[in-house]
Amino acid sequence: MTGIQKIIIFLNYFGVGLFIPVLSLFLLSHGCNLQSLAIVVGFYSVTVMISEVPSGLYADMKGRKTAFYLSCAFVAASLFMMYFAQNIPLLIIGIVFFGLGRAFLSGSLDSLIIEDCIHRNGDAALSAVTSANLVSQCAGIAIGSLIGGFLPNVSGYFLHVILRLIVLLAVIFLSALFLKEFTTSKEKQKTLISQTHMMMTLLKRKRQLRIIMLCIFGSSITLFALETYWQPQFTTLISPKQHYLLGVLCACGYGGNMLGSFLTGRIKMSDQVRRWRYYFLFVVLLGLSLCIVAVQNTALGFMLSFILVQTILGIANVPEQTLLNSLASNETRASLLSVSSLFSQLAGILSSIICALLILNIEVSGVFLLMGSLSAIIAVTASLLLKLDQKFEV
Repeated sequence: MTGIQKIIIFLNYFGVGLFIPVLSLFLLSHGCNLQSLAIVVGFYSVTVMISEVPSGLYADMKGRKTAFYLSCAFVAASLFMMYFAQNIPLLIIGIVFFGLGRAFLSGSLDSLIIEDCIHRNGDAALSAVTSANLVSQCAGIAIGSLIGGFLPNVSGYFLHVILRLIVLLAVIFLSALFLKEFTTSKEKQKTLISQTHMMMTLLKRKRQLRIIMLCIFGSSITLFALETYWQPQFTTLISPKQHYLLGVLCACGYGGNMLGSFLTGRIKMSDQVRRWRYYFLFVVLLGLSLCIVAVQNTALGFMLSFILVQTILGIANVPEQTLLNSLASNETRASLLSVSSLFSQLAGILSSIICALLILNIEVSGVFLLMGSLSAIIAVTASLLLKLDQKFEV
C-alpha cells in the first residue's frame, strides 16, 4: 500500500472509531433504554442486510469511488438525524441511514485499494496488502476510540458528531485527489441481472466461498454481542469518574486487533491449506474468548479479556480477507465483500432477537456465554464441511 492509501484508510476508520466507545451510550441518550437498544441495533442490521448486496453490485457496476461517496453522504445524514432524535421512531430512521452508509462502505474503499495494490504487485502480495489494510484500519479505530472516549459528553455527544463530520470531509477530499480506480469490463457491467448472475455463479462454483460465509456468520454472533453490550457491562464495574476508561479500553482493544493483524501478515500463507487452518483455529478461539469475558467481575479482568478478544479477531481477519480476495475476481470483488458483510448482518439480526428475548433473564454475562459458544460450534462445523472437499486437509 502507498503512504497516501494508508492515510486515507486511517482517517476513514479514525472517524468510525470516534463513536465506538460511546455508540450505545449515544443511542441511550437519544431515546433508547437498555431493552430497546438491541432492537434499534437490529434495525441497523436489517438495513445493512437488505442493502449489502445491491450496494456491492452497484460498486462493481458503477465504480468503487461512487459507492464510497454515497456511503459518506449516508453517514453524514444519519449523524444529523440521530443527534436530533429524542424518541425511538426518529432514532430508527437515523440508524437506517447509518446502515446504508455501512453497506456502501463495505466492498468499495477496500476493493479500490486492494485492486490497485494487486495491479502493481501481483496476487502474491495479497496477504501483505490485506494485513497492511487491516493494520491501518485498526490504528485509525484505536486512536479514534481513544479520543472519542476522552471527548466530554457535551449536549448529547455534540463534539463527537462535529469531529466525525470534519474527518469525513477530509477523507472525501483525499480520495478524490489521490485514489485511482481500475475499471472492469463494461461489457460485464451492463445490467444488475448480469452482475448478480456472475456473483451467484461464483458462489455456486466455489464451495470454499460458502464455507467462509458460514464462518463469518458464526464469528459475527460473538462480535454483535460484544459490541452491543460491552459498554453497559463495563460501566457496572467502574465508577462514573472512571468512564474515560471506555475510550482507553476501546483503544487498547483495537491496538490488540492491530497487533494481531500485523503479526499474522508476517506469517507466510501462500497456500490455501495454511490459510484455512489459521482461520478455523482463531474463529474457535474468538468464541471461547467471549466466554472468558462473560465470567469477569472486576474491571481489570474485563479489560484484559476484552483485549484478548480483539487480538484474536485481528489474527482471524487476515486469513479471512486473504481467502475472500484470493477466491474473488475483480468483476465480483465488491459484490462478494458485500455478501460477506450480509452474512455478518444476518448474524446481527439473529443475535438482536436472542438478546432482546433473553437479556432480562440471563443478563449480559449469560448472553456472552451463549453467543461465544455458538461461534465456536459453527467454526468447528465449518471445518468439518471443508474436510469433505478432498482438495483440502484441514
